[in-house]
Amino acid sequence: MTKEEAIKTIITLAEEQVGYVPYSGKKNKYAEELDSVGFFNGKKNGYDWCCCFVAWLFEHTWGKEAAQKMLYLPEKSLGAACPFVANYYIKNNAWYKTPEIGDQILFGTRGDEDHTGIVWKVTNSYVYTIEGNAGGGNGKVMKRQYARTNRWISGYGRPNWAVVAKETTPAPKPKKIIEEDGIFGKDSTRALQKWLGLDQTGRIPGQDKALAKYFPAITACTWEDYGSVTIKYMQKYLTQRGFPTGPADGYLGPNTIKAIRKWLKEVQGYNIKVTAYFDKATALRMQKFLNIVLGRGEVAHFK
Repeated sequence: MTKEEAIKTIITLAEEQVGYVPYSGKKNKYAEELDSVGFFNGKKNGYDWCCCFVAWLFEHTWGKEAAQKMLYLPEKSLGAACPFVANYYIKNNAWYKTPEIGDQILFGTRGDEDHTGIVWKVTNSYVYTIEGNAGGGNGKVMKRQYARTNRWISGYGRPNWAVVAKETTPAPKPKKIIEEDGIFGKDSTRALQKWLGLDQTGRIPGQDKALAKYFPAITACTWEDYGSVTIKYMQKYLTQRGFPTGPADGYLGPNTIKAIRKWLKEVQGYNIKVTAYFDKATALRMQKFLNIVLGRGEVAHFK
């Protein structure tokens, strides 16, 4: 991979995030993922998240170790706060006043920076950015532009692209744990149960057959009508994150499915409508999500 290819990868991922908003207050998928791998010196979800957005772009693409090297962050760093981000770049002679595409832009006075983003375009007069936690309130991911003479710009940190650009061949893609075929059968159910920390039976027992019309893409259900531990844990997980399912009764019904689809859309960023049906589109996106998180060895966390 060349430096140009590495920068394009980051910019493309950043552009895909434009419009994202936190799922509860300032809680967001970027800080949640970083917290799950211990990226900073403590949990950061629920706080201002502009630094988390930039760090996530690198961690999500190349993993924790490479991302920390590229951003000059030590283990358990203070890199979720803008002044420390600038200090790390300065300490490593990677702080500039002239921007390049792929730079991390820092705003504020030197030593008291209060906002950041990633540079995706530069002209003679303007610098164009993609920023998380932008726009006031709980923030969202936005594209913005500034005159290069804007006094609010403190400077530009230049990531160490050589960490990944020295690769001569692309790293192989991780092997899929389950097929992404839109049919949520035994293997997909085992994957869901593994992520939830449950016994991997590959079955969703105890369902009400009268509700079967709402989940045509799930083939692992049985109809004893007493509820499923797997569904009950999924209901608890969603409700704790601001996606209420109604009672955690273990029954897969329209309210639970709506919560799943809304979570897939708003937290995981998938292009999916919020309806009451667990169809092939829902199954496919759940399979993609499970391949990603299980491929990284992650499990669901309950409050």
